[in-house]
Amino acid sequence: MKTLQEIYLKHKKGDWPDKGSVHSYIEVYEKLLAPYRFTAKNILEIGLMSGESLRMWNEYFSGMVYGMDCSIKPVDGLADLSGVIAEGYNVFLVDASNPITVRPLLNKLRFDVIIEDANHDLPQQIKIWETMKPYLSGNAIYIIEDIQDIDNTRKFYEQMGGEIIDRRHIKNRYDDVLVIIRK
Repeated sequence: MKTLQEIYLKHKKGDWPDKGSVHSYIEVYEKLLAPYRFTAKNILEIGLMSGESLRMWNEYFSGMVYGMDCSIKPVDGLADLSGVIAEGYNVFLVDASNPITVRPLLNKLRFDVIIEDANHDLPQQIKIWETMKPYLSGNAIYIIEDIQDIDNTRKFYEQMGGEIIDRRHIKNRYDDVLVIIRK
């Protein structure tokens, strides 16, 4: 059985997915997500770039992996999801922070793992969290990546019930921070 690091390297193209290149999350994810690897029925990643991490999660988890992004060409057209969509991946093209547009798509789905890697803006992260909370299963983990200014926003994430994993010292990146919320 391959480790997450091995799966990550298989799907890595340039710096993407950035979870082990630009950021230092793979080692943390290996430990955090191991209990969910074979038990999670539904996994959702929000913010997909061109889908490299979606492919990685699909190989890592035994459950059904879904992706969500606001556009088929996110990041103002710098990325392209048409490849993963053509490959048959479950991709929702919707604004994850809008409960009105999310509700009909997710309906009765419940997720054991949600990884939020959208635009990294605190107000949007809070809106996405509020939108996605009803879709978490009873024993879920919700992860927010790339926290921009943890020194000044820590209280907001702690009020959400978040545990902060600060990895800034590893690659000297200001945003190498995760917030973990367990339900």
